[in-house]
Amino acid sequence: MKYVRLSKEKVLAALKSANMTTRELMTAYYGHGPKTKGYFDDLIRSNIGTEKLCKICNIIGCRMDDLFETEGDVNVEASPSILGNHNNVNSTVINHDVDSLRSENAALRQLIEEKDKRIKDLQNSLNVVIALAQGKTDLGQNNEKK
Repeated sequence: MKYVRLSKEKVLAALKSANMTTRELMTAYYGHGPKTKGYFDDLIRSNIGTEKLCKICNIIGCRMDDLFETEGDVNVEASPSILGNHNNVNSTVINHDVDSLRSENAALRQLIEEKDKRIKDLQNSLNVVIALAQGKTDLGQNNEKK
């Protein structure tokens, strides 16, 4: 038997069989007093701990197995069903993110093109400087041939 999750319906059924209301469970769980109020849904939320679960079972007088949905239950799926077309998710947030990423990509491509042009210009300038240093050019003041 594989447990899936804590079932609110099964907890309510256990309360009904114990002739208790959710308010009585909350009072028994938290005690009496102004600072010990709580909500039933918060008490049985999905990340319930073992200490809390043991206390609930002791108050209701049931087994822990009675409160959980298992894979063998009729209306329980092991994983939630997702409707969609493979990875195509229609969401305004995702569409906005995709559009901003596309515009950023285009801007980065333009930046790379500018950098490539700058590198080519610097290479040409370097070639001119090397040629001047070696005296192989007709540029400059002293271009007279001896």
